[in-house]
Amino acid sequence: MLLAEVERALRTVPRHLFTGDVDLQAAYEDTAVVTKLNERGASMSSVSAPWLQAVMLGQADLKPGDRVLECVITRAPSGRVRFIARPKH
Repeated sequence: MLLAEVERALRTVPRHLFTGDVDLQAAYEDTAVVTKLNERGASMSSVSAPWLQAVMLGQADLKPGDRVLECVITRAPSGRVRFIARPKH
């Protein structure tokens, strides 16, 4: 079951801003998106599939106002973490 705040984060934070030069359809498919290749064409960086981001965000059990140290290479999950843990006014 998808937590309401996780679903809001997935629907609010635009995924395509973090998926590089892929087209919009590819950016929003339920798969990982490779964002960087090495000189041999092997994947070096990617944005996790939305379903996996949802699982990880749900497991983090973030609450509004939580202080979070997130060490990641890509910013897509960070935007959603900030959305969920933002202070409520």
